[in-house]
Amino acid sequence: MTDDLILIIEDAKVSMKKAIDHLEAELVKIRAGKANPVMLDGLMADYYGSPTPINQLANISAMDARTLSVQPWEKNMLQPIERAIIAANLGINPQNDGSLGLLTSLIFGIYFFVIDQLMFAVMAFAISGSLVAFLIYNFSPAKIFMGDTGSLLLGLLNSIFVVKFISVASDPMFSENFPLQSVPALGFAILIVPLFDTLRVFSLRILNRRSPFSADRNHIHHFLLDLGLSHKMVTLTCVTINILFIALAYFLQEMGTTWVILSLAVCAVLFVSIVYYSRPKSKLINVDPVAKEEKIIKTHKIFTLAGERLEQN
Repeated sequence: MTDDLILIIEDAKVSMKKAIDHLEAELVKIRAGKANPVMLDGLMADYYGSPTPINQLANISAMDARTLSVQPWEKNMLQPIERAIIAANLGINPQNDGSLGLLTSLIFGIYFFVIDQLMFAVMAFAISGSLVAFLIYNFSPAKIFMGDTGSLLLGLLNSIFVVKFISVASDPMFSENFPLQSVPALGFAILIVPLFDTLRVFSLRILNRRSPFSADRNHIHHFLLDLGLSHKMVTLTCVTINILFIALAYFLQEMGTTWVILSLAVCAVLFVSIVYYSRPKSKLINVDPVAKEEKIIKTHKIFTLAGERLEQN
């Protein structure tokens, strides 16, 4: 009897230790505002036809609290590792370049220079010069990445620029050299790709009762990647579309702010819809068979319990 009890206790200790180890491994993977190399544990990349863990193909380290550095041992493994990280849907973007930021800062810089707002022109051109130097090493296959800190800083500066742009362009005293109409709509057009994409994704997450900051693959660059475009083509497409929207707003500015914004919004919805429904059919519907089976089993159990209670009554 004593031997059986000792055996049961030993089995319980082993099971409990496995449960604790599993819990610790899952807790480490939780994204709590700090980058951790363990987040990439378990991800597999294609290594000459053989699925291989990423941590065996590259050196993974945390550069700062919000940036992970992945340095492959072989240069030609960079793109397979990028694809593996994107497919894992961890909320990590391995190709966060500043091409759209370069476009917007150049436009604001040129306009501020024309209307003699030299301080803001210098700020915008300084950002443009920094992004040019950054993009030299960021084009695919990228050697460095911007990270969340750089993206947030770039977004903050562009927000300041667009507010200043709307303020001075609406004032005849400042805009004598370059008069514009429907200024808020033009400011919206300059930032339309990142702004519309962010508003659309946040709305979808909120409608699905999820945190607006949760990770998914609903961004426009994800849709373009699903079409088979390379990172360079995705970047070029986004920049080209942004330029076309700016040109459209400029030529429609006499219609008034409301109608110009409505026209831009309709065109943006049409563009996203065309890209979304042009993807391969396997990308449009992604049903998790395990989750579906669990849902059916739970429903079956509910009806079974209800039947047993009715029979007892």
